[in-house]
Amino acid sequence: MWYIDVIVGFISFLVAFVGLVLFILLFLTLGRVDWNLLKENTFRDMHFLTKNWTLLCVSGAYFAAYELIYTFKLWEPIGIQVFAAPLRLVSISCLAVLVFRWYQMVKKSVVDAEKV
Repeated sequence: MWYIDVIVGFISFLVAFVGLVLFILLFLTLGRVDWNLLKENTFRDMHFLTKNWTLLCVSGAYFAAYELIYTFKLWEPIGIQVFAAPLRLVSISCLAVLVFRWYQMVKKSVVDAEKV
């Protein structure tokens, strides 16, 4: 079963790398943001806020389950090890999607230099 850990670990690494690149792009974009427009866009869009909280809670729950499995070594007696690696993948994927959604929202609030 070690190959499942390797495959899921590699996919988790790729997803985390994409999330890191998106986070860097988001950070570099923050200098050109109209903060009032960002606040207005963020709090006006209830679907955006609901999705953010859902992704954050799901990511936290899966990460907590993953940590419980590895902290208390629950996989030894009943073979739960197969489920631990996908929990990590789901947690990282939710965080990457969360960063992508924030990047989309911030990109809408960027002030063009030509307009100023």
